[in-house]
Amino acid sequence: MAHKIVLLVVLAHASLTNACTNFMVSPGATTDGSTIMGYSCDGPPFAALSHYPAQPPHSKRQLKRKGCAEEGPSRGEIEEEKETYNTVGLTNEHAVSVGETTFGGIDFLRGTGNLTYYDVMELALQSSTTARELITKIDQLISIYGYGGTPNVTEGGGWGTGESFTVADTKEVWHMELIGMGNWSKGAVWIAKRVPDGFVGGHANQARITTFPRNDPDNCMFSKNVVSFAVTAGLYPATAPIEDFSFADAYDPISFSGARFCDARVWSFFSQVAEPGFEERYVSYVTGKNLSHRMPLFVKASKKVSVTEFFGYMRNHYEHTALSDQDISSGPLHTEFRVSPSHWMSHNQTYVNERHVGVPYTSTTYVAQLRGWLPAPIGALNWFSVDDSTFSVHAPFHAGSTRVPVSYTNAAGSADRFSFDSAFWVFNMVANFAYYRWDQVAPVVSETIHQYEQKFVQEVAANDAAALDLWNSNHTAAAIELLTAAGEKRGNDLVSEWLQLYQELFMKFRDGSTPRNEVHGVEVTAGYAQDWYDRVAKDTGDRYLMPESENNDLNARKLEVLRKNRL
Repeated sequence: MAHKIVLLVVLAHASLTNACTNFMVSPGATTDGSTIMGYSCDGPPFAALSHYPAQPPHSKRQLKRKGCAEEGPSRGEIEEEKETYNTVGLTNEHAVSVGETTFGGIDFLRGTGNLTYYDVMELALQSSTTARELITKIDQLISIYGYGGTPNVTEGGGWGTGESFTVADTKEVWHMELIGMGNWSKGAVWIAKRVPDGFVGGHANQARITTFPRNDPDNCMFSKNVVSFAVTAGLYPATAPIEDFSFADAYDPISFSGARFCDARVWSFFSQVAEPGFEERYVSYVTGKNLSHRMPLFVKASKKVSVTEFFGYMRNHYEHTALSDQDISSGPLHTEFRVSPSHWMSHNQTYVNERHVGVPYTSTTYVAQLRGWLPAPIGALNWFSVDDSTFSVHAPFHAGSTRVPVSYTNAAGSADRFSFDSAFWVFNMVANFAYYRWDQVAPVVSETIHQYEQKFVQEVAANDAAALDLWNSNHTAAAIELLTAAGEKRGNDLVSEWLQLYQELFMKFRDGSTPRNEVHGVEVTAGYAQDWYDRVAKDTGDRYLMPESENNDLNARKLEVLRKNRL
């Protein structure tokens, strides 16, 4: 039975090409004392910034097939809480934020006939004022409506049985893991651990919580049946010590795929913020060679993290690490771009593409910056981007906003409807141009992104100051409208300007040429990289070799033509 379970997990992870990544930073590990978390939603159709206003008490809520805030046929109805709150994306007006990554888990724990799946986080978010309350709300909702795993949004089937959630507010951030109970019960079992202050955490489609304390509610919460159900399902021996129980080992055992495709992304983040030596210490684990040497759940930050630095962590491609794939697979322009799937065959053997944090098939990425020294509707920021965060600007939107830019909504264009007015498609155009001209175009786009994000940091400071003056003068509605209008204009202007950037890039880099050696202040070069030319020469021998005498002969002919033209 154990061998069968492991095989199911391996197969589940092998299919997680459209998956997600979450990183989290506790207030004691940030430069300004805010809580920071990031969520990369890696797969369609979630290509818009949602806005869900507070609803009348006990109103009815339709759950859509594609997710709470998305279009699609209803799969059922729930009753809203007595009080709900304004949310922009996955951040609400009380400065609470949530994100998720799906893990494959044990296949027979996928339930049927249950109403909620990972969208339970959105439902809980819209009625929670703290991170702890949100965790409790998730437990309540799945107890009432059931939990059925994560369906395949294009086919209606299911492939993920479990979820890892990031749950944050201005004071703390939690790592929660949850998995359904199949046809035994409509609920789920779960465990949540608080990231210690001064530490960072992360998860990426692999359950990571192992053993946990039973009597430390300030730092660990869990469902009462988290161990007993594992015994009932045959996933943990009834005679084994309860203190040795590991959530991840029981419900989502580690595999080569879980380490290489999933936990490696967390390692890429930890390696940049932990004490020196972390990267080398766990490289054998993330390459799948030593699965018993698992990474810690959280690591202490060796330096304070700023929000703009965090943006970079959400764009990671294993640069300068043991998993850097700057070799023949990166092609003639050293691209970090890899097409799906994550594994491929050659001569009956299976090989992998490294699964980066920043990937082309991302639909949206957001970074929540939760600042407790400001009134919550002002202090809660959703830095939102569409498509691959590698080539997308994180634009700030305050969680108290009552509108979002139309260019970021499905009204302008969706994942299956192209429009030059749509943020999703305009950023896709620039990104796809950069993928295939990496050496020349990627540096230009990256520098432009950096300039925009630095400018937006300054704009946010000015917007906050103006809104706070109004707020303190009891003009709260005017303060919210100021922030809403500023975000609305910022987003729509950005999309328009990004379309202009695409046009400029296309003109300057069309047909494989570089008419000028500098674009947007970044030096660029034409042609392929020298190591690629060397590889071609080595692989083809003298097929393309020009005779040494050719240059001399060519110069002589040019001189002859010049002499004739002067006569």
